[in-house]
Parts: sequence; C-alpha cells; structure tokens
Amino acid sequence: MPLKIVIPSHKRHDRVFAKKLVRDAIICVAESQADLYRQFNPECEIVTHPDDVIGLIPKRNWMAKHFGELFMLDDDVHVCKSLFVEKGEACAIRDPDKITHIINSLYELACMLDVHLFGFTSRI
Repeated sequence: MPLKIVIPSHKRHDRVFAKKLVRDAIICVAESQADLYRQFNPECEIVTHPDDVIGLIPKRNWMAKHFGELFMLDDDVHVCKSLFVEKGEACAIRDPDKITHIINSLYELACMLDVHLFGFTSRI
C-alpha cells in the first residue's frame, strides 16, 4: 500500500498551503469542520476525526492509528528546500511530483533500514 501523505489541520480551511506541495494529499480535520474544508479544498480527500479529539498530539495519535503508515505535513508549509545545491542553484522545491517522490523515496529507505520515524524540519 502506498504511503499516505496527510495534512492535519484545524480552522484553516482557506489556507492549507501544504496541499499544493504534494500529490494526493489527505487533509485530516474534525467532523464539525468537514463541510468548510470540502468547500475550500475540493481537490483533496478530507478525512474526519471525532470532534472530541482535541489538540495536535491527540490528532496525530488518532491519525497514526487510523492510517497506519503515513507522512504528516503541517498545513502551513509552503515550500521545501534542498540543503544540497550547487552554487547559484535555487534551493526551493515547489514541484509537487518531485516533493512527493522525495517523501516516497525516503519512506522506502526508512523501510529498508527498519526506521519507524522520519521527517523534515525547519531547523538547520
């Protein structure tokens, strides 16, 4: 089964920037927010969790149980950057195919190495 790329979101139905960075993004929101998210994000699958799942950590735990293996991408991420570029080369990566390929390649590598947690950070 392919890796699911899931964007947890809360009350940002009109500004889920991360959906533009990857292919086949799934946005995960509380049931009570589903209609607004569907209206503003028709190109994305919307998966809902119960309204009593409150806070980011409980939401992430719910997502992990619901989806199994997944890659979580914060909803406010608007660009990915490469840390290894040639002089004068742009470091921003905005091509959804390329970013999705990078995520899936890292997932495959993590599986081969028996690594259970991997991701990106804004910290260098």
